[in-house]
Amino acid sequence: MAPRTTKHTPVFRTSYMEVSKLKYPNIQPRNDWDLALLASFTGSPSLTSNEKFYAYSDDEMRAQYHNLGLTDKEIKDGRARAEVIKQATEILDSPGTAVGLKPRPGDDDVHIRAIPNSDYSIRMWGTNMETNREYCFDFVETATGKPVNSPFEYQLWAVPNKRTPWLPCPSAQLHSLAYNFGYEQKDIPPGVEVFVLLEGTPCVLKRPGMRPVYFEAPVRPRSLDLPDFDELDFGIPS
Repeated sequence: MAPRTTKHTPVFRTSYMEVSKLKYPNIQPRNDWDLALLASFTGSPSLTSNEKFYAYSDDEMRAQYHNLGLTDKEIKDGRARAEVIKQATEILDSPGTAVGLKPRPGDDDVHIRAIPNSDYSIRMWGTNMETNREYCFDFVETATGKPVNSPFEYQLWAVPNKRTPWLPCPSAQLHSLAYNFGYEQKDIPPGVEVFVLLEGTPCVLKRPGMRPVYFEAPVRPRSLDLPDFDELDFGIPS
């Protein structure tokens, strides 16, 4: 499996291979259609049989024939199957990465901060997520760096920025990717849980009987695509 790299533009194939191996290590994709489908599959986490997955994949491919408006003749002579696989290949080889992958050794955009009065830390990373302006985070053991799933009772909220709390900004409770995909907490494999934030999102971690913890997702430095203008700086300290 090719490792992710920060030196070249990543393609979906690399991250889809990682996701499928992580979620379904016993299933071997037969082609690029299988790989794309397997990596994005959000059904039962107990899917471990090649036979069952292949049957599911073939059903989905037949449905795709009709979605693409392919004819019965094209289906019978194999051109429809070839076209679906070709389109999957084009997607896999296009620039991008699957959101939610854990950071790898050597990734250069990883940040870890200890949670006060806790044996755990928040680990935040954003390698290859620049285009969508996203960051992921998880919980890790402070002493070992081992990722864990929701290690204590808490609620996580997106809140107004503490520097400008008067500006309109709706609060919303945040959940992990697995939760949003419909997984029950007990069904999430150990250490796999991941949360996704947009750059600059202010958050509050609430724990029973403990002081809330405020943090913000980092904002990457970048030049803004704005029209040329003159700027007035009033010099008022923040």
